[in-house]
Amino acid sequence: MQYRDSDVTCMQLLTFLVTHYNYQIVTLRQNQSNDFWLANPLNKEYPVIRLCGDVSTELYSQDTYLKSVHQVILSAVGAQGPLLILNSNELSAAAENEYAKQYVVLPDQIMDEILIKAFPGIESVCHKVENNQEEFLKCTKRLEKKAMNEARQRRKIPVKDLPKLTMVLIAICVAVFILVNLLSLMNGELTSAAIFLGAYYKMSVVSNFEYWRLLSAGFVHADIFHLLMNMMALFNLGFYCEKRYTKKQFLLILLASIVAGNLFVFIGDANIAGLGISGGLFGLLGAYIVSLCADGSIKNRMVRVNLTSTIMMNVFISLLPNISLMAHLGGFIVGGILAFIMIDVKRWKTLRMHTRNAFILLIVGLCLLVPRVQRIDPFYPMTDAILITTAQKLNLNGYAELMKHNFIKTAESQNESAYEPSLNAALKQLQEAKHEKN
Repeated sequence: MQYRDSDVTCMQLLTFLVTHYNYQIVTLRQNQSNDFWLANPLNKEYPVIRLCGDVSTELYSQDTYLKSVHQVILSAVGAQGPLLILNSNELSAAAENEYAKQYVVLPDQIMDEILIKAFPGIESVCHKVENNQEEFLKCTKRLEKKAMNEARQRRKIPVKDLPKLTMVLIAICVAVFILVNLLSLMNGELTSAAIFLGAYYKMSVVSNFEYWRLLSAGFVHADIFHLLMNMMALFNLGFYCEKRYTKKQFLLILLASIVAGNLFVFIGDANIAGLGISGGLFGLLGAYIVSLCADGSIKNRMVRVNLTSTIMMNVFISLLPNISLMAHLGGFIVGGILAFIMIDVKRWKTLRMHTRNAFILLIVGLCLLVPRVQRIDPFYPMTDAILITTAQKLNLNGYAELMKHNFIKTAESQNESAYEPSLNAALKQLQEAKHEKN
């Protein structure tokens, strides 16, 4: 993956603010490596910061989005204060309105005195480097190190008390992440590499009957921050849920929630590439809430406050661009229902029976809907061509031919006459690029 100068500047600022001023990464917009939201309720002057690389000369065009995100984060962390935007795009300009200030921060250039006063040391953070990718990875390792140190300080969990099944799942996700990025070096495209190694892609599911992707997609991550955030969430939820459920129950809740989340995406969303364990995380969140209700912990005021903040933040994340609300919704519903069925609470006996019947009806309904939502919209001939070419490079020629045949057949069945010429043109373009490279 190629990182721009603006990406590296964002990363340098992010690392500095997290490691020196204890800001926490609240959320990031998936598929954008230079758009981060940070929060630190202890910083009264700037409790919320956005780091971005968008071209922006004024704040009016993004007013609704910025204001809503700002207010949700302030509510979640219990703070008040203006939004500080640090923009690393050289085409942007300083801007200000009643609730936000934007400063342009560029490498090796004089920084505004207001920023230097607010964050001493920031003036020496942003600098040009010879290799953007090396600098980006260097910053990433510093962030990972800080996160691990904080986790150890907070918990100091003996090795024997670590959630063993959760650690195995984390190891699988990390291994697949490494494979995805290695494959992307070969085919030059990260999304296609993720799809090839198991990410959800409706075209592959419908054309090649690869319904196994509804499960495998949960273990595929392409972006380091997407992986980092999901693994931290998985560790935290796994730490609690493995204590409250048996290993089989925990695994069933997680895997069923992943499948349900992607099934909701299949039914409700367009032809998108979906990846990540978020659906499973929301399933574990639902199961955790059910367990709190079962043992009465929900009656504790602090538990309710923390849980409310967590739910608000996750609802907000689900509404962000490039985030699949359907996957989160499906995972949460199925995880909560399964937990409700599994927990043996006498006062829930009748309700559990009705919940079990409702769950059966839900499964039947989803299965009946699947054959009715086979429509592919839109088609992506270039993505499909990269998948076919990748299979050829790995000497999986039979699979490559099968994909091409099925992709064209599916397009023809949906009267997309322009698809086959576009696919052939894309394949030819990739072949010519390969010859030029050689």
